[in-house]
Amino acid sequence: MEALASKRAGAVLRLLDEPIDFIYRARLLPGDVCKALLEEAARFTTWTDTYAAEHGISDKERSIRGIGKGSAVLDTMGLQPFLDALMEQIVRPLCGILFPGVGGEYLEYRHGYIASYQHPTAASEPSYGE
Repeated sequence: MEALASKRAGAVLRLLDEPIDFIYRARLLPGDVCKALLEEAARFTTWTDTYAAEHGISDKERSIRGIGKGSAVLDTMGLQPFLDALMEQIVRPLCGILFPGVGGEYLEYRHGYIASYQHPTAASEPSYGE
């Protein structure tokens, strides 16, 4: 947070990894918070999958409603205040530093969405950055 508050690109860039040009990643949240968020998302998507099956909602209709199998809009899970704070305190300042030429500091919109994809041969548990 101090690096973001300083608005010094060098300080911020030292906290980031850039595996591909202009694709950045950073540890923004502790591993236990990430794990709790993923567990809650799994519970929510299981619930929506079960609800759809019990009420005869087709995969096509779910897709139209934005509730595809194994996916969820995070605001519907009650995460809007958390995501709004994340946007205001971290994402917007970070985008202002990383993308100043395209108005990154004026980022106004976010769409919190999670989708679950499982490779047919994947057998390992996800890593939570621990």
